[in-house]
Amino acid sequence: MDLWYLFNILWRKRWLIVLVTVLTAASTWIFLGSKAESYKARAVISTGIIEYKGLTLQKEGSFVQQFQIESSFNNLIEQMKSRSTLNLLTQRLLEHDLGVDNAAEPPFRQPDPGEFPFPQSEIDSIVQKLKTNLSDSINEPLTNQPPPSQKLAEAFGYDYQTLSEDLKIQRVGESDLVSVEYEAENPRLAHFVVKTFVEEFFKLYEEDIFYEENVALKFHEEQLKKRRAELDSIVQVINDYKKQNDLIDPNAQRGSIVSHLKELESDLEDQRKTATALKAQIDILNRKVQQYTRYTGDDYADQLFLSEDFNRIDQQIKSLQDKIIERKAHGNRNTRDLEAQIDELRRKQANYIAQGVPLNSELRQRVNEQVRSWIMETVEKKLDLELANAAIDSYEAEIQRQRQKFDKLLQDDSYLAGLQEEKDRVEKEYLRVRSDYDATRLRAEGLKNPLALVEPVEFPYEPEPSKRALFTLFAGVAGGTLTAVLLFLLAFIDNTLQNAWRFSQIVGLPLIGQVPKVHEPVLELHQLFAKEMPEKELEMLKESVRKLRSAIENQGVHQVLFTSLKEGEGKTFLTLMTAYALALKEKKVLVLDTNFRNNDLSAYKDQNTLLLKTNESLPLWKRIKRTLKGKAAGHTVGWQDPVLKNIHFIGNKGGDKSPSEVFANRDFAAILKQYRKHYDYVLMEAASVNDYSDAGELLPYVEKVVAVFSAEKSIGLNDKDALDWMKQMDGKLLGCVLNMVERNNA
Repeated sequence: MDLWYLFNILWRKRWLIVLVTVLTAASTWIFLGSKAESYKARAVISTGIIEYKGLTLQKEGSFVQQFQIESSFNNLIEQMKSRSTLNLLTQRLLEHDLGVDNAAEPPFRQPDPGEFPFPQSEIDSIVQKLKTNLSDSINEPLTNQPPPSQKLAEAFGYDYQTLSEDLKIQRVGESDLVSVEYEAENPRLAHFVVKTFVEEFFKLYEEDIFYEENVALKFHEEQLKKRRAELDSIVQVINDYKKQNDLIDPNAQRGSIVSHLKELESDLEDQRKTATALKAQIDILNRKVQQYTRYTGDDYADQLFLSEDFNRIDQQIKSLQDKIIERKAHGNRNTRDLEAQIDELRRKQANYIAQGVPLNSELRQRVNEQVRSWIMETVEKKLDLELANAAIDSYEAEIQRQRQKFDKLLQDDSYLAGLQEEKDRVEKEYLRVRSDYDATRLRAEGLKNPLALVEPVEFPYEPEPSKRALFTLFAGVAGGTLTAVLLFLLAFIDNTLQNAWRFSQIVGLPLIGQVPKVHEPVLELHQLFAKEMPEKELEMLKESVRKLRSAIENQGVHQVLFTSLKEGEGKTFLTLMTAYALALKEKKVLVLDTNFRNNDLSAYKDQNTLLLKTNESLPLWKRIKRTLKGKAAGHTVGWQDPVLKNIHFIGNKGGDKSPSEVFANRDFAAILKQYRKHYDYVLMEAASVNDYSDAGELLPYVEKVVAVFSAEKSIGLNDKDALDWMKQMDGKLLGCVLNMVERNNA
């Protein structure tokens, strides 16, 4: 679709576009002129989102990214537009107009009495409630106040829906400011709405800020107490366990036990070596003694141990040895005092032994002094062995106790490690909660309302400019533009052939002429060609037929077939027009009606003049014009057209047979050859190609084919086979004629 075609559409529909533009502009001018004057009040608020002058400890960090800033502005504006905020404004407006606030000013609005379905008793009840709310609002939070009567608010035009539409709240560019605007028919109302809204929202916003921070502070305080109690509980458990198990430093205690175990094991080994040596010495001494007597040193020692005094000394020595081992187990190597006591007791034992064991006279006589010394030495060795064995038992018992204590310390250490891990976790959580609490407390202490009134509302003394001319111009331009766009869309979806350009784009066959559409119901060909017609479209029709005549003459053909894709595209009309045009040049023309399906051509046989019906109705203005001139549409009665002597018709009676069936057993080619001897041209018409095979059967009998297309019809998928047939006529297609073309598209 080229630009010229589009501009041509606009040019042909220019009066429609002008009419729509004028009507739209006039309607806008009248509408704006009928509107009452309006007054606008405006206030500007600084939000503190970008430039906050108070404490800048934010919960999630400062507003540094663009999406955070936009989100904060959107949240603030939505909060300003919320139902709870506008309900406060509604309540203040009703209080004013119903006289609740005892204002001396008259009400801003008076509802239409016919549309005010409230009895006085109900109004008094609402007024009383508003007075109660007004007095309670001093102590009650703003958000807890009940909403005003919805129906009453709607009657005054103060309901939520109306206020949310009329109250304009928006950010000022990319700044930190938000503007609040309200436009009304009353300047006092506009001023009151903006002023009251800003005041009420400031109170509500500040209340919300402190409420949120106080709730957050209380929450963090409770969390802090809970974590502190958990931490103290775990610390108490750890301390009690250490106290109950005598744990000061388990690691150091384990190291000390290991060191003591090494010393005790070393001393135990020494005692074992001593005991072994003593046993060997005792055996040697006993063998010596037995050489002289049947008694051994063990016998004397057994008798000695039966002594109560000796046995008491022996027990004292063993007790002192146990104390020495116990001191060593506790890391105290200073045992000289105990060792001195043992030495003293050993001397007593030695004296006791030296005094001799009570021997009978026979034994004394037999045993000499040497043997006696061996016996006494054996007794001393026996005593040392007993003390060594007692020390071994004590060392082993103490080592076992120390090992059990070491194992117990390992268990205690593992248990304390678990408690310590839990303590570290709780302590970490406690410190985090403490940090949150400190930050919240600091915010709460330094809290300040970030909103500030930068531009207070001023009383609107002058009404808003209506911009009547500007809006009228805009409406007219918009109306004309939309009309043009609509025409473009209609042209775009219109798939009819319309003109030569669209024909070439869609059909792709050679075009030898365009025939304009005429708006005459009947055409008298003699009058049409005899003189210049006042109607331009008729002159264009004559010239288009003459061009078609020239195309036939220039090709040098004499047998031409007229056909079309579909019915009603103008084959008969163009056949007659072409025949008449050729007859005007004194050519003999034979018109053969070979359209057996629709034999309209046969109806023109034996007529005095050719009157072609176009299936068009004459416009009303043309009929009136011709009536005033005394010229009726039609032809001259009783007159013979001289041109018709050169045109002969051969018609048919119609039927459902095809040409090949009609010409069966006849040599139609020979018949045409005989006709050619008497006529310069033979024009034939075939039925539509889409519906019938007639054109294909007549093709061998003609020299050229003229395909007629209607500009008012479209080409679809059903036409593809017929178009392909026309493109494959082996050069017999003279060309196509686009019929019924609107004059502006020609």
